[in-house]
Amino acid sequence: MPTLLKHVSGYAETQKSPNKAGIKAPTIYVCLKNIREMVKKTLGDLFTGLAHLDVHVLFDEEVTADEALKNSDMILILNEDENILKKAWKQGVVSITNPFIPAVSNYNPNSESGNSFTFQNFNEWEIFAAIVRALETYKFPYDWKFIEKSCRKTAA
Repeated sequence: MPTLLKHVSGYAETQKSPNKAGIKAPTIYVCLKNIREMVKKTLGDLFTGLAHLDVHVLFDEEVTADEALKNSDMILILNEDENILKKAWKQGVVSITNPFIPAVSNYNPNSESGNSFTFQNFNEWEIFAAIVRALETYKFPYDWKFIEKSCRKTAA
């Protein structure tokens, strides 16, 4: 595992209990499969920033995809892997990704539509914004259940 990612995983391991509001910290599975090392370094600030959020982080270099999906609320897909996306959706794991296939629909809280939190450009700021949107929406159980249901429906 790249040194860049080790401290994020270590930090996530210490965040197992509910936060002050009593809400379980969500788990994000970060899918880095087939991502070039140069891209990982470019996104270094993103991974460092995750360490400051109330979230557990699993990297695909640490666990199998099946194990990670079973234990995750969200998946950050950076490699446009349609198979892992559909597998996640079948399990109700909400994706954070760019809209690389037509089925990916950005969540809109006003119209209660969508199945993902999307970013248009591959840079750490847009990806981080999508993660924060997902984490904030996670705090609203009704909305989160809707998105999970939408994911399962899209995968069917």
